[in-house]
Amino acid sequence: MSLRADQRDYKNAFKKHYHAYSNWQGTGSNLSRRLILAYCVECGLKYEVMKQECLIQTTDAQGEVKTALGQHDLRKLLKCLKKAGMYKFPAIKTRCGDSVHPEEYHQMCRYCIPPDE
Repeated sequence: MSLRADQRDYKNAFKKHYHAYSNWQGTGSNLSRRLILAYCVECGLKYEVMKQECLIQTTDAQGEVKTALGQHDLRKLLKCLKKAGMYKFPAIKTRCGDSVHPEEYHQMCRYCIPPDE
């Protein structure tokens, strides 16, 4: 079950995550900072989708928009905003050789799985 959120929640989350990301100054690991950035982008995109679709709460969404709002896939959110293909989200290789795709970025950061550098 997804938690209900409204436009204001996503806008506030975007602002708070962006502030934390911008003011990081070495207070934690790079992977933690990347997690904040991933959630910042996700919340910002979800806010923009809700604003574009004139949705007050996520429960007001239907079809593709409802699916996109219930996931972490940045490409699906961009598709809802008619910006699909404008940004590149390459798969990231981990040290173990796994490929991490955009819908999994947050998991890579959350579990502190380092990229293959």
